[in-house]
Amino acid sequence: MSLNWQEEISDAEKARSIQGLPSEESMVLYPSARSLLESQALFNEDRPFVKWLEGDEVRSASYTELHNLGKQTANFLRTKKIMYDHRVILNSRNNLETVAKHMGLWLEGAVAIPATGENNSNIAESVDPFPDDDFIKRIKQQSTDYELRQKAKLSDDMIYFTAQNDRTIALSHNNVLSGALSNSLHLNISEEDVIVCPMPMGDSFGFIAGLVTATYAGGIFAPCESEPMEMCTLAAKTNARWMLANNSLLSKLLDDADEYRPQLPDDLQFIAPADGLSSDMVLNVLNRLGCQTITGYFSTECSSFATLTPADLNDSEYRSLFADSTVLPIGGGLQTTEAYIHDAKGSPVQDRKLGELVIRGHTVMQRYVEDESGTGTAFRNGWLHTGRKGFKITLDENNVKFFLKN
Repeated sequence: MSLNWQEEISDAEKARSIQGLPSEESMVLYPSARSLLESQALFNEDRPFVKWLEGDEVRSASYTELHNLGKQTANFLRTKKIMYDHRVILNSRNNLETVAKHMGLWLEGAVAIPATGENNSNIAESVDPFPDDDFIKRIKQQSTDYELRQKAKLSDDMIYFTAQNDRTIALSHNNVLSGALSNSLHLNISEEDVIVCPMPMGDSFGFIAGLVTATYAGGIFAPCESEPMEMCTLAAKTNARWMLANNSLLSKLLDDADEYRPQLPDDLQFIAPADGLSSDMVLNVLNRLGCQTITGYFSTECSSFATLTPADLNDSEYRSLFADSTVLPIGGGLQTTEAYIHDAKGSPVQDRKLGELVIRGHTVMQRYVEDESGTGTAFRNGWLHTGRKGFKITLDENNVKFFLKN
């Protein structure tokens, strides 16, 4: 049943709803990350799922192989008495290991806590229980026979992240899967499309968003180190369609654009959060690297992107969109999110008037962990408040575009 807005519900729950549809009535097709992984492994079987570099060679693992590795990791976790709802801090040592660790936790229904942030050890039941050496070799000693004990639900916590304000954010399975659904629909990801994801990026947050998006779409996830030549080499050798990036990584590529541009596939697009970007920089990336940059509002509190610029613009349309150097276009709200501009009193403002960008939808976080005061400050008037100043332009009822002031 759609949400009755007359009911007495919290601002947080209102902020996790979209167009009258509460978070309990999810748009995603899967009841948890475990179900997503199992379904895609069954459907895609021996198709490539993860590709990475070893030396100069591209290695790959199929959906079936990664599902088996996830089951072996889950069985290993059981030897450490880790089970459903346990909070587990994990370190990221190399890319395939990180994928396997998360998938093991998905299957068990445990909560992943990437090792970033000083307070996380206070909220975890286990700190990096995985083998330090020969991780993959040791994990493969476990059986691929896996018996499900307790199913995680969409409303259950899936992962904790440390935000820029040093608070710990709780994201549910529904939050993360809703973000993946929105990303895959906006980008129209196909089974042949490769998403390159440098690691670390955003304290593992971009890594998880990219991994779950690729899994949801049935695409190919290509993790690598955040070293420019490795990023470009992997993109070239896999003919990547997208590369996740941020202001820092794009700046590194621009520093030696003449060297890196020949390595990049002709139709590669960067996907980058708005933080630190400007329209001038976006056009500089196009002119010097030959790649468009899809950008939008991206934060841990929103699980992923809440808005994105179009992915199908021709050169003229793209240059026109980013022509004003005083603002940065961030596109419109995605499938599972709504965005708006409010004034200081929490009231909507008219087109082209400056105000605060606010977000609501199924991707919006559950809470700040053990921080009721911080949660109450973030959720006001049924919206998540971003603190970013911007404005909107309404093209028609279903087409509203947002811009941030640089």
